[in-house]
Amino acid sequence: MIPASLDILLISRDPLLRDLLILHLEQTGRWRVHVSVDGAITPGERPPLHVLIDFNSSEGLGIVFVQEFMGRWSECRCMVMAKMFSEALVRLLRRVRVSGLFSKASGPAALNHSLDVLANKGFYLCSDLERVWSNESPDNSRSLTCREVEILSMVASGMKSPEIGRRLDLSVKTVHNHRANMMRKVGVRNVAQLVNYAHQNDLVSQS
Repeated sequence: MIPASLDILLISRDPLLRDLLILHLEQTGRWRVHVSVDGAITPGERPPLHVLIDFNSSEGLGIVFVQEFMGRWSECRCMVMAKMFSEALVRLLRRVRVSGLFSKASGPAALNHSLDVLANKGFYLCSDLERVWSNESPDNSRSLTCREVEILSMVASGMKSPEIGRRLDLSVKTVHNHRANMMRKVGVRNVAQLVNYAHQNDLVSQS
């Protein structure tokens, strides 16, 4: 049984999506929506138990953000929503123990159902991701760290090393080191091949 009204934290940098979700969720009468564009929590406070994250690596809400948020607020039940989920991304999100994966291609009824599952302490997974979630077969992408996948997504999106460094508060040398490690791990010789690998494996951020 779901209580009449629950608090949920919506983390998104997309103002249009935020407005649509706030309107929809509050109209259901089940959710009181709190909004954050970057996941920042007021010092001395704690986030609501339920969290909906609009996944977008290029806007700083990628796999490293989810990993750090879950590491700090492990008691939260986090649903990650994205336009699409690559197999590599699904495996990384499994590693950080999120409570659900929701596709933006799904409709309002599916969103309501996914959040009902979340509220009832269940795990929600889009049906087309079930095989990937349970698949334990190895691939090169699984050996990449969350930080490497985030940087790879930015590189494949056309961002240069200085810009990536500023966005992630890393030195250019550190970004270059991550890039070299990724090329070694996935078996490519240059950045063009690395970018091609990212596109082939759907590791480029989808807003």
